[in-house]
Amino acid sequence: MRRLFIACWLCCTVVTQAQHAFQFTAIPWSAPDIVSPFRGPERWHNMLPNQVVNYPTEEKNIEPLDAYFRSGLSWDKLEKSEGQYDWKAFDDLINSCIDRGIGQKFAFNIMTLHPGATDGIKDQEAYMHYPMYVHKRMQADGAQQADWISKSFDRASNWVPNWNHPYFLSRVEALLQALGTHIKTTSYKKVPYWKAISYIDIGIFGCWGEWNHSGIVKSNDDYPAGRQATAASLIRIIDAYRNAFPDLPLVAIMHVFDGNQFPNVMVPPEVGYYALTTANRWGKLGYKRMNWGRGFESYIRATTIENKTVYKGLRFDTAIQNRWKYAPVNGEGPNYGTAEQGRFPFYNMRKEVKDYHASQIANGNWGDGKGGDESQTASAEAKEALRNAWKMAGYRLILKGGSMPESVKVGEPFKIYLDWQNIGNAPNYENWMVCYELRKPDGKMVWTNVGSMKIKGFLPGAVRVTTDVVTLRDVPAGNYQLVLVIRDTNGYRQPLPLAIEGRLADGAYELRQQLTVSAK
Repeated sequence: MRRLFIACWLCCTVVTQAQHAFQFTAIPWSAPDIVSPFRGPERWHNMLPNQVVNYPTEEKNIEPLDAYFRSGLSWDKLEKSEGQYDWKAFDDLINSCIDRGIGQKFAFNIMTLHPGATDGIKDQEAYMHYPMYVHKRMQADGAQQADWISKSFDRASNWVPNWNHPYFLSRVEALLQALGTHIKTTSYKKVPYWKAISYIDIGIFGCWGEWNHSGIVKSNDDYPAGRQATAASLIRIIDAYRNAFPDLPLVAIMHVFDGNQFPNVMVPPEVGYYALTTANRWGKLGYKRMNWGRGFESYIRATTIENKTVYKGLRFDTAIQNRWKYAPVNGEGPNYGTAEQGRFPFYNMRKEVKDYHASQIANGNWGDGKGGDESQTASAEAKEALRNAWKMAGYRLILKGGSMPESVKVGEPFKIYLDWQNIGNAPNYENWMVCYELRKPDGKMVWTNVGSMKIKGFLPGAVRVTTDVVTLRDVPAGNYQLVLVIRDTNGYRQPLPLAIEGRLADGAYELRQQLTVSAK
């Protein structure tokens, strides 16, 4: 690499200063993980103490830089009567992320069907999680247009919407449009909400907004006539999200790719095809794999990376296997046991993260001794397996080295070479700018310049040498420190950490401890 730097320098006629190399040391795998945005563990709801694994070490738990909520965000909580929205539940959650002061972002799902919850609207001994006015309209339109009470063979009775009802779908579109406007126009502590959103689940449909009917139906015969969701209705829900949130990352739940394989899902293949081929202005849809740690359950792989569905010539398995290159893969763990053949829980997690190129896995929803297996996170082996899976997740960016002069002149261009690598398992999906900053001995910045490196989309295994020609202007002669700092283009996140040693207290990395600047 040093040879490359010299060759680049020799062919350049505008820069005459001698280049001097510098090197960096990668943080070893054995060290505690780097707490980074949009990778590793994701705050899962309120992360009950008995469901949380301390991260990045057993001795100390550090708050993740991304948080996810759906409990408390069912439709009935957000719209009390037609067009009368109450955003308090939403605002309280996103405000709590902003209040933490660490640049934590917020992701969410909106539910209309929440089996197991009794906080919804009750009618005829069954609970609903969409507004009463929508329920009454569907009921008024006749038997085959009405919402219906589930047989609920393993949970309390629930009202299930008629997913195909035109009024239901039009009100879903209105809800999402109103929320999109709220996010675009609302701020808290001078932080616009849109800056604090990490991604949005494409929810609404199915139990827990997960696009399945687990615990509600077992076969096609359990759906009342005309009430099983059609492809047109489900595509309309996807489009409602695309239209309401055109500039924010959207994540589809893995069951959208079902292709009519499983009777408690039954999502038509044209819906999965649409989810795999559509996009908003941000880009393609990511996807959420559920039940991380259950790698031995064939239905998960059959729905995702081993999905044999082919529609209009598109192989689902190939498209899903490659989705991580363009959009995030994340999800939650199960609330039941994951050990297999006498092995400790989560023993297979690292392989799952590698196979799926996951970026985030929720730190919560592990067994709590009530709805699941309390041994899930009891053993040291299980906890360490989770921490290692989080460490493997997402990007891991390093600088191997570079070169630049040790002295420069004001007004005279000079070059900075940097050798970048992503030794992680996925790219970074957010917008960052690499900044050079010249600082006085007291730390005060006197000059800054944006470099050419593009952090977003830098794939694992990639190697990139950047060349930046910079010129110091209006800088007094003297000795300065030159640092590199990777800043959020929206100004909300804290500086991005690299997987190298030498991070300064403010998130910067030193390139030259003493750069001599002389007058031209």
